[in-house]
Amino acid sequence: MSKYFKLTGIPFFLFVVFLMSSCANNDTTVTNTSTPASTNIPASTDAQVATSTANKAPAEGTLNKIWIDASVFNDNKWKNTRMVFSFAIDQGFLTLYGWACKGNLLGDCTGKYDPDPNLKLQQGQSSGVGYGPVVFWENLILEKKDVKDIQDKINNYHFVEFRPKNINGHISYRIYITDTHPLTGQKITENAEIDTQIDANPSPPKNTSN
Repeated sequence: MSKYFKLTGIPFFLFVVFLMSSCANNDTTVTNTSTPASTNIPASTDAQVATSTANKAPAEGTLNKIWIDASVFNDNKWKNTRMVFSFAIDQGFLTLYGWACKGNLLGDCTGKYDPDPNLKLQQGQSSGVGYGPVVFWENLILEKKDVKDIQDKINNYHFVEFRPKNINGHISYRIYITDTHPLTGQKITENAEIDTQIDANPSPPKNTSN
């Protein structure tokens, strides 16, 4: 009987050893294939901060004069109409886009406008007028009487120039008629510039008493 147990005990012992070795190998495999903790570290937020900073508008700056060809402003389509201007960024610079109010049979403004702007003003020279740190970018208005007065003064002049004013953070523009190119400064004729005494004012209008 003792021989029987000795002979049969050897295979059993080898089986147990094999089973323990197999389990140890399995544990090693699981441990080695686990994802290192360092791969879960979030990426740097520097790029996000840089993007956020780049999207912020400058709080202070200097405004340029802006202008349009007199022949465009003097078009018959804008006679006896109210003009509304909105600020726009065009090719990286601040300007105004203008919409002419559609009139009824009596020529009165109906409050309807084309979806696309009728006038796009171009960049001129620096005005020296600053803005910020508080500034209001509001729609600007030229009433139909103002539009008519400007058109009546154009005659054979070449340019209509908008020169900015900053009154307590509210930006408006005084309208001039000139034969000096607003961007290059080159004189087309010797005609003296005309100060129309007309401002494109924020709506509601602002003045020095506000």
